[in-house]
Amino acid sequence: PIQPTYQPSRILIRNKGNITEYRPGDEGFAELENALNLALADFSNLDLVPLGLSDVTLQEYNESALVMEVFYPRAIRFNTIVRMRNINHLLIPIEGRHAGLRYVFPGSNGTWLSGAFVMADDVPIFDALRALGYID
Repeated sequence: PIQPTYQPSRILIRNKGNITEYRPGDEGFAELENALNLALADFSNLDLVPLGLSDVTLQEYNESALVMEVFYPRAIRFNTIVRMRNINHLLIPIEGRHAGLRYVFPGSNGTWLSGAFVMADDVPIFDALRALGYID
């Protein structure tokens, strides 16, 4: 089945301690939303990668890494074998710990769930972040 698309209510880019927030209508939001919908359309894993986000990792993400956090106004679902409920928050590492592995960490109401999805293609996200000046 085709993966439905969802509009985030906001997108945060955490870049080495600096936070930039994008909301619908902001310059750059449409590019990020489109990139997310393309990248989240297909996954390469049948089961979640058994990996969580520790407090140390989250602190690193806040202080010295580049990550994208995506917030949705209601629960979203992915067309995968893994069925998780109440996902409304995603974290995607771009630079730093767990970067380069195409991981998407799901969350629910501020709590990170155990495991990660693996995007089949994360290039659209990198292209959008490059266009916005976050990466070379």
